[in-house]
Amino acid sequence: MQNQKTPDPDALAPTPHQQNASMKRANRASNRNEALRLRKQGLSFDMIGARLGVQGATASNWVREAIRNAPAEDVEDVRSLELERLDMLLAGNFTSAVRGDVRAGEFVLKVMERRAKYLNLDQQAAAGLQEVGNLLDRLVFGGDES
Repeated sequence: MQNQKTPDPDALAPTPHQQNASMKRANRASNRNEALRLRKQGLSFDMIGARLGVQGATASNWVREAIRNAPAEDVEDVRSLELERLDMLLAGNFTSAVRGDVRAGEFVLKVMERRAKYLNLDQQAAAGLQEVGNLLDRLVFGGDES
């Protein structure tokens, strides 16, 4: 019977470099989640950055990363929340815009642009126009029926 050597517990332990990298990943994930939580509460990116000790642009990046890494249901929750907020802003300014208030009109257009981005409406419209163009090309130039 051979004498098997038991592994040295220190040899299995992570190196200080591995521990440091692991802590950095955990801190980054924690920061992303906290930034997303604050965004859901309605804070601006600058406000989130101030709370977390970073620039607003960094807070914005953290929120985007958190959304990218979040389960689909969480992403849909964030999208719905943002759309509700945009709807409230739109409702509060739409009547003034229709009555001719130029500033309200500009604001309403910005809100509508943002809604279109969240709902991916511009890309869907472009894809629809491309399909119409392809159909017209086939009708006019007699393209193949594939």
